Amino acid sequence: MDKPGPKRMAAPWHYPFKKAFRIGCFLLSHLIVACLLIAMIEVVDWALHVDGKEKLLFDVFPLKYLFQAMEVGIIFLLTVSVVKDAWEIAKETHDG
Repeated sequence: MDKPGPKRMAAPWHYPFKKAFRIGCFLLSHLIVACLLIAMIEVVDWALHVDGKEKLLFDVFPLKYLFQAMEVGIIFLLTVSVVKDAWEIAKETHDG
């Protein structure tokens, strides 16, 4: 005689709200980290250009291009990773 498996219980009524809160906190915390990283890049960029002269990297291209590339890279990588991880959180099921 086969034993029946464990019964799957329905998720409580507040589970969708908990999931939405968890996703919101996850996105907010990563947004704060991204803002802090970009702010620090801006501070370093400002500190290097405080004298008003344009600095060159290896005497080839302006240093501001490097800082702009770092900002775009941070925004792109964090956006991709955060959306992927938030999607995984959203797909989680509640097991009674």
